[in-house]
Amino acid sequence: MTNSIVLPSVSFSDAKRLLKKILTTTIALLSVTLPSGCALMGGSSGHDDGWAAKVGDEVVTIDEFNEAIQALHKSGRVGKGLSEARSFEKQNYGKFLDELIDARFMAIEAKNAKLDKEPDFISEMDNYALNLSLRQLRYDEVTAKVKVEPVEIEAYYREKGVKKKEHGAHSAKPQPEQKDDKESKEPVEIKPMSDKDKEAVRNAIVKEKSVGREKAYFDELRAEADVKTYADALKAASEAKPESMGQVVAEVNGYVVTAGDVIAQIKTAKRPDNEAERVATLDRLILYKLLDNAARRRNYPANDKAIALAIKKHRLEKLQAAFKVKVILPSIVLKDSEVSEYYERNKEKYRLPDALTGAFIMLTDAAKAKETLDDLKKGADFAYLAQANSSDKSGKAGQVITVNANAFSPEAINAFSKAKKGDILGPFEMGGSYVVVNFIGIEPGQYIPIEDARKEITNLVVNEKFKTRLEEYVKRLRASIPVVVNQEILK
Repeated sequence: MTNSIVLPSVSFSDAKRLLKKILTTTIALLSVTLPSGCALMGGSSGHDDGWAAKVGDEVVTIDEFNEAIQALHKSGRVGKGLSEARSFEKQNYGKFLDELIDARFMAIEAKNAKLDKEPDFISEMDNYALNLSLRQLRYDEVTAKVKVEPVEIEAYYREKGVKKKEHGAHSAKPQPEQKDDKESKEPVEIKPMSDKDKEAVRNAIVKEKSVGREKAYFDELRAEADVKTYADALKAASEAKPESMGQVVAEVNGYVVTAGDVIAQIKTAKRPDNEAERVATLDRLILYKLLDNAARRRNYPANDKAIALAIKKHRLEKLQAAFKVKVILPSIVLKDSEVSEYYERNKEKYRLPDALTGAFIMLTDAAKAKETLDDLKKGADFAYLAQANSSDKSGKAGQVITVNANAFSPEAINAFSKAKKGDILGPFEMGGSYVVVNFIGIEPGQYIPIEDARKEITNLVVNEKFKTRLEEYVKRLRASIPVVVNQEILK
């Protein structure tokens, strides 16, 4: 009876691991990141002036197509099939557009399977939109409100320059004592600012001012908020008493924070669980709630085109990942016989290197190596010449040892395969040196047992089956879903 492995259905969150896609999200205002190519600084990322392709009811816009082409050049890859083209003078971006169309097929099929309605998918999309909103909130309330005037840059630069000069003077040799009066002090000369200096100083001032503006904004949020805290519940919480973990320790504009939320945050941060740390952690969680609420009230996804486009793009990527993991992957069945057949077809890949036994003289000069070989063929003592001439300082020069044959060139390995015990071979170039060999024998490498190679082979075979199944599925979708391509943009 043939055994088989049915790859299980997995949660959407597992898709990121299986497909090696990593999305880092955080609730903290200061740690939110943006997707590549998306500028969220108040204003749109461009004007959508048409469509590149229509896939059923889905549309690939020209903006999306152009953005993908820009990413294509930056990534160092070229669309599907272009890497095999002989000339890149006139690239056929229609092949790359096919990739975008295939991606739309997967997204459509994922929605047909209602994968976008699953709780973890909805939660992840909500977190992604929230993080983009928090980033824009920070720009609106902090970055955009921090102003730096030229006079500030000049004063900051001079102040730092003077302190640097004074510090240098103190660290040098002691100077003769000077009179302690203003007239005796000469003005410190500061070199003129370059454009690079101005930019560095401006960034330093912005950073300092941003800290103050952030604190002021946080204070504004707290002043406007309805916050209630319950110190007794926070202090009494204990993992040994599960019922205490659900107790409300704070209410923030109607939203609640439980003792369990606080303890979980402390454990995640790997901090000591004590009363002071609980209070500090609760304070941070209250701030996060206030920031979340403020960002949601702005409704950036509906009011900011750049954010809306970033969310749309991310949603498509997640739908494609969900389709691959929840539709394609579970349909793959791997038979034991397929693993065995792959092993037999590729058995040489799973063979250990041949083991070469002999004595060796390593030399750095090609002419000296040839001279040494000639002396040995005339009857010179191998061990004596090894000790006298070898550049190998390991103490094993001239001794019989066993080494990995793969360390030698194909030319050398070919000579070993024809040699007899006692033959003097070489010199062979190896790593910038030259080696003369007193050949003793060579043992073929043993084959790695199939059980030791099974995990690697399983991954290889599954990946190949996955690729084939995905291509077949998309091909069927192409036959059933109408596609219209705007040929004008490809000319």
